[in-house]
Amino acid sequence: MKITYTTKEESNKVQQTEFLALSPIERFYRFLLLMEKSNWLTIKSKKVKNNNFEIIIETK
Repeated sequence: MKITYTTKEESNKVQQTEFLALSPIERFYRFLLLMEKSNWLTIKSKKVKNNNFEIIIETK
């Protein structure tokens, strides 16, 4: 494991150049791996169940 001390801008530039060096299909696969790791694709909005009293007035 290599530890480097850089600024955020330098780190982002290195990440960008490494990413752009990949082929388009490799970029897509990296994107899918990132989404899988972050569980972004599998998250469904959960309905929050509350016990609040609600008054619903329907107008016609």
